[in-house]
Amino acid sequence: ELAAMKVAEEAEKLAIGSLPSYTFGGGTIYGLTNMVGRLTKTITAPTDSGWTPEVFVDEVLDMIQLSVNAYHYGPWMLYVGTGWSKYMGQDFKAASDITLRERILKLEGIQDVQTLDHLTGFQVCLVQMTSDVIREVVGMDITTVQWPSKGGMQLNYKVMAILVPQLRKDFNGKTGIVHGNVAG
Repeated sequence: ELAAMKVAEEAEKLAIGSLPSYTFGGGTIYGLTNMVGRLTKTITAPTDSGWTPEVFVDEVLDMIQLSVNAYHYGPWMLYVGTGWSKYMGQDFKAASDITLRERILKLEGIQDVQTLDHLTGFQVCLVQMTSDVIREVVGMDITTVQWPSKGGMQLNYKVMAILVPQLRKDFNGKTGIVHGNVAG
């Protein structure tokens, strides 16, 4: 079970771009944060003195506009790094009864806000959730292989998978992936 979780984590890291891009046979596999040609947006860190939840909502709206300007109209998933966990649960405004996460979910076209364990710091990825933008190519699902050795006295196990993220651009070279990161 632990080995299967580790394999799934590696597939997630590859899809996010936490691992370096992988090149083989003339092709390169990129993730959300290292894809060539992805849209980018500089965002304000929540630890900056001028940051407020309203600033973050405005920056997410800017990211949506970047996607729309590239002819990608949603629906979108907003992936946030683990650094945002503390801030997503805070009240949106001083006298508010909704959290920052709930406020973002009220934006038109946002399907969900998900925290990704391997999206570091205050990175944010807005992704149009359609197969012409992103999909996972499943060559082999997570599988356990077993074989005997030492005259059948020892059983060996390997857990493996072929899971490849396919991030795509349209015929104009535009994508529905917007990567937000703090300056510096």
